[in-house]
Order: sequence, then structure tokens, then C-alpha cells
Amino acid sequence: MKKKKKVISLVLATILSLGLSFVNAPKVEAHETTSFVFESDAITKVPAGTYYIDSLSVSNLTNATVDLTGCTFIGGGYSGALRALGCKNVTVIGGTFRPEKSMDGIGLRVQNKSSLVLKNVKFLNYEQAARIDSGNVEYQNCTIKNVNLIGITINNKGTKVTYNGGSIEKCGQRSDASQGGKPDAHAAGVGVYNGGTFIAKNTTIKNNHGCGIAVLNNGSGKSYVKVYGSTISGNGDHGIGAGPSADVTIDRLKVKGKYKNTVVKNNKYDGVMLLPKCTSGKIAYLTATGNGRDGLAVSEGSTAKKIENCTLNKNSRSGLMVYNGTAKNVNKCTCNQNGSYGVSASENGVINSMTKCTVKKNKAYGVVSMNRSKIKKVSKCTIKNNKEGQTYCMEDSVLKLK
Repeated sequence: MKKKKKVISLVLATILSLGLSFVNAPKVEAHETTSFVFESDAITKVPAGTYYIDSLSVSNLTNATVDLTGCTFIGGGYSGALRALGCKNVTVIGGTFRPEKSMDGIGLRVQNKSSLVLKNVKFLNYEQAARIDSGNVEYQNCTIKNVNLIGITINNKGTKVTYNGGSIEKCGQRSDASQGGKPDAHAAGVGVYNGGTFIAKNTTIKNNHGCGIAVLNNGSGKSYVKVYGSTISGNGDHGIGAGPSADVTIDRLKVKGKYKNTVVKNNKYDGVMLLPKCTSGKIAYLTATGNGRDGLAVSEGSTAKKIENCTLNKNSRSGLMVYNGTAKNVNKCTCNQNGSYGVSASENGVINSMTKCTVKKNKAYGVVSMNRSKIKKVSKCTIKNNKEGQTYCMEDSVLKLK
């Protein structure tokens, strides 16, 4: 028989309903597994300790704060170890959640238009760290780590998750043998589906088995990803893999008085991939380096309006690849020391203008247009010291230097 841990009995729900501090509550020995139910608005401090739970519910609360600092909660099935259903303006502070059996259950489950803020909370070793089907959730300096499938699943139009600080790492730890032999969207750090929105600010997303962030739709609305001043690295697929019909924004962020670029590096395939029919109003201050294919790929009917102040260096293939897609304005970018091309347009790809860019020391050509593609205007750019030549244009394509 397993050793009993300190637990909170349901009889103490009356204490919670009064909004009293839990610090001096009497110690209660109860069942090894129980459920926490916070039944009314309160500022509640749960005493530090280790607890076995079915779930900790913050459902149907308004303007409530639950302080779990120093607590470890073991358990939680597929309804969620921490469950939010119809709550409004609820804040959860601290606490570590992990399943009784590794790689089992869901850490956080959010439904019914809940609004929830999590501060310094950890979710470890679950099958899924979070499934968020409806509402608005903000993570502040939280940790998600060692997850069997996807880290955070964000579903449905109107559902928004903001991850501010903290990390999401080592998700998708299940065997590829059960998933067709390769990483997929169910092994990502974050998955955004069917009209959901994910915003990352100063966040580390690393070493996930699939994409760092995967964005997919089933025809029920465009999904949105906005990444500011974050680092996405070492993932087993793309850093950001978007499509179909997703919208991606990337920019820098002011952190402690200094601007911080978004860095997407050392991912197995593309740093950022838009495919197919994705859109982006702005990709700026992106540093994409050391990726196994392209730093930034705009492909298969996707359109990026502005690509500016980006550093796309030392990727295995191209810095910027426009493959049967459109990049309207490429401005003040650096595409150096890539494994083939600095900038490439191919298979009906279109770059309307490329201005004030630096393209140097790439192993093939600096700027190429091929297979019925068009680079309509290249002006005020520095293109030099590329191994096979500075520019190359096939007979069926357009490359205009001004």
C-alpha cells in the first residue's frame, strides 16, 4: 500500500468559501485521492505540502486568487489536474502539478470561456500539459516540461493563450513508431487549431520532438500565432510550422529596457515555415540561424507582406526561400553564410522588392530566381563574396537589379 500524503478534505470547502487563509487550518488525514473544489470567490492560501488529487477545480469563480506556492499536486485524469470551467478573472499562483503515473492525464483543462492567469506554475510529465478549448489564459513565468504528446493544445475561434516568460520544453516524448515513424503536430510544444490564438512573449520553446509551435486548421477559421522576443530552438521539426491558412507575426520585444529579437535556431527543418496559404503582416527582427533547411520559407500560396530587419544566416539551405509564394517587401535583412542561397525564389515564387539587404558568403549564389519566378526589384543591396556567383536568373524567370 502506498504511503499516505497530506491531503485536503472536502470538509474544508467551508473554510475556502469563507475566503480564510489556509495557513493555520488543522491537519486532516483523509482519502489519498480527493478533489479540490473552490466554491466561491476568495483569496485562498493552500499550505505547502504534497497532495494526491483527482482535480483541483477553479470553476465558476469570479475575481478569485488561489495561492499554491510550495504545493505539489499528484494526479489528475483527462478532465485536468487543474480545471477551469466558466471562471472569470481567476489567478493561480505557484504549485507543481504532475501525474501519479508518468505521461498520463492532462495538467490543465480550460473550457466555457474561462479567463485565467497562471503565475509561476509548473506542469511536468503529463500526456498533455494543457488542453484549452475556450477562453483566455495567460501564463506568467510558468514551466511545461517532459510531456508525452503536445504541450499546449489551443482549440477554436476566440480561444487565446498568452505565454509570457517561462519555458515549454521536451514535449512529444512518445515513440515515433506509434505515429508513422516521424514527428508530427501532436508532438509540438504548442499546437494552435481551428481559429485559436497563441502569443509568446520572452518565452523559451525548445527541444520538443515536433515543431516548437504548430499551427493547423480544418477549415473552421484562421489561427493566429504572434511571437515577440522569444527563443525557439532545437525542435525536431520546424521552429514554427504554420499551415494551412494560418497567420504568423514575429517581432522584437522590449525586456528590461532593451529590445530582444526573436531567435529561431538549430531546428531540424525550417526555422519558420509558412505552408500552404498562410499570411503574415509582419516578420521583423527575426534571427533564424543554424536550421536544417531554410531560415524562413514562404511557400505554396502563402504571402508575407513585410520581412524586415531579419538575420537569416548559417542555415543549411537558404536564408530566405520563396517557393510558389509571395514576399511583398524584404527590407534591411541579412542573409549570409547559408548552405546554398542567400535569397531564393522558385516555382512561381514572387518577391516584389528587396531593399537595403546584405547577402554575402553563401555557398552557392547570393540571390536566385528560377522556375518561372519573379524578383521584381533589387535595390541598394550588398551582394558579394558568394561562392558560385552573386546573382542567377533562369531564362523563364525575372530578376531585376536597380
